[in-house]
Amino acid sequence: MNPIQKKGQKQTIQVSISILLVSVNTIYSYISKLGTDRILEQGIRFVLTVALLVVLYKGKKWARVVALFLFGIAIFRAIGGLFILEADLLAKVPVIVMIVVYSVAIYHFGASDYYMAFARYQNGVK
Repeated sequence: MNPIQKKGQKQTIQVSISILLVSVNTIYSYISKLGTDRILEQGIRFVLTVALLVVLYKGKKWARVVALFLFGIAIFRAIGGLFILEADLLAKVPVIVMIVVYSVAIYHFGASDYYMAFARYQNGVK
């Protein structure tokens, strides 16, 4: 593995951890506001997020397309939430963090040369 591929691997892990932290925060917020009656649904969503990130780590092209689409939807929903949420700026910080994390993820998985090099390495392409 060359230095570019190693950097792509490191960045992929960092972005994935950030996405998982945002996901855990979202699940916590959802459960604390709406109760635990839908905890199974949120658990399944988290497991699917982990599975998507694992497949992204393996460098699968279809997973990259799906992730970019889902992250884009998440950004648009979060931006909408900023305008709908009637609260002070401090209450909007998690939404802003979500927008930043998913924007970085879209850049990383969609345009980063480091990720592309790492994905090629994972797929055995020279």
